[in-house]
Amino acid sequence: MSRYRKPTGSLRSLDGRSNRQLARSGRCSPWRSNPMKEFEMMRQLRFLIVDDTADMRELMVRVVEREGHVAETAADGVEATVALSAHRYDVMLLDLSMPRMSGEDVVRWLHAHPDRTEGMRTVVVSAWAGERRGTLQELGITSVLAKPFRRKDLTDLIADVAADMPAES
Repeated sequence: MSRYRKPTGSLRSLDGRSNRQLARSGRCSPWRSNPMKEFEMMRQLRFLIVDDTADMRELMVRVVEREGHVAETAADGVEATVALSAHRYDVMLLDLSMPRMSGEDVVRWLHAHPDRTEGMRTVVVSAWAGERRGTLQELGITSVLAKPFRRKDLTDLIADVAADMPAES
């Protein structure tokens, strides 16, 4: 006689979703074909969130942290350059229209200091990105999240960025 007992009910994740729901979402599944890719997706990234609106910074911090990453903030471009000079980040979410130093000026600063920003991905988060498309392309910005955005738009962007980031050495 076997001591194995068939489990009753379905297995659930910590947030209450079943294995089938997790597999459909593609976020976590015991049947993933590439364990290394799964590991890379779990890497904790450091985000710098630069926006002059406190509510917007707070919202983005909450979403980034709920996705399992670390977030720091800057209220304008000057604070951003100070933070970038002192710390290394994997991703910067950057507003364009800010007092003291605009997002475009921050990107120009990034080009002048490539040693401080090597490997960092910059994503412009702005309501004005469409109007400034030409300038952004000249500056080498290819990732844009248009305001207003839904929380899901930001979580999808975070997942895409995390999947594209190289594994830590």
